[in-house]
Amino acid sequence: FSTRAAISLRSCSGAGAGEKQGHAMEGTWTDSGDGAVIKWTTGWTTKLSKDGDAFKKTAFRPGADMSGEPVSAVAAKKVD
Repeated sequence: FSTRAAISLRSCSGAGAGEKQGHAMEGTWTDSGDGAVIKWTTGWTTKLSKDGDAFKKTAFRPGADMSGEPVSAVAAKKVD
């Protein structure tokens, strides 16, 4: 089972937007040093990070510690 999501980060405002399974997502993002952390209005957190020559997207449940195990970790693709 594969779920695709599209995420956009606006550099000037720190706003994040996305779409997953036909549902719009909104949030704010910050630079974490090794990637971008998006805090969604749903309470979920997504981290986009470099993984060698590729990118990775990890997702954390509302209130979860990001140093713990993510709910999911999948390959991500950067699109300009």
